[in-house]
Formats: sequence, structure tokens, C-alpha cells
Amino acid sequence: MTIYSTNTLFKNDNKTVLVKSSSATGKVITKLEKGKTYYIRIRTYKKVSGKNICNGWSVKKKVKVNK
Repeated sequence: MTIYSTNTLFKNDNKTVLVKSSSATGKVITKLEKGKTYYIRIRTYKKVSGKNICNGWSVKKKVKVNK
């Protein structure tokens, strides 16, 4: 699971992107605004007995959209 936001605290305007493939090593997020700074963090999860077991969130990364 990936979460991204323009707010450093991930409040109000955060969006979530799911990557369901276990072999995926990246994800392209489209429809971001040029010149804006986004904050991104990820967490992994595994389905065990019908329940999602999640790891903790990664360190927050700051990304500025150039194009």
C-alpha cells in the first residue's frame, strides 16, 4: 500500500494506491500536479487467514514533480 499527500502530516488530502502483485518493485503514480511537492510512504501487507497483516510505515520521502 502506498499513501501520498501534499501535506507533510498526511492530513485531509492523502490518496492511497494499492499494488497487489507480490513481484512488483515500483508503481507509477499519474495525475500529479506539476511543480507541487508530494510526500510518500509505503507499507507492506500480507493476507493471513482472510485478514490483512500490515508492517509499519516506511520513512516519509519528499518528491517534487518536475514534468
